[in-house]
Amino acid sequence: MVAALTEGTAPLTAVGELAAQQHRIIASDRRSLLPLATRCADQPLGAWFATLAEGESAALRTLPALAAACGLDRQAVATRPPLPDCQAYPGSQVRRCAQVPARGNAIGAVPTRGF
Repeated sequence: MVAALTEGTAPLTAVGELAAQQHRIIASDRRSLLPLATRCADQPLGAWFATLAEGESAALRTLPALAAACGLDRQAVATRPPLPDCQAYPGSQVRRCAQVPARGNAIGAVPTRGF
């Protein structure tokens, strides 16, 4: 898929599905990161989590245009069912760590996509 995207040959249906699935994943990541930022607000780690959450917010702001370019409106994106292979992501691990009192547990669970 990466090669097809790079070459501009990826079918719009696949790109639209990617946008829809990413919307669900990114929204979930953002919801997981915000409590971590709040919990660590008085520490440098809190700013780091807040920055990650803002990155997710920025991605959420760009996805509607990508989906629209592929023929999907907001409702189509919101009602798209999750695909198991697309949702196999450790975001739930981050969410679990957000509920654990030890701050250090959360940092090891944060995925570093592209970092």
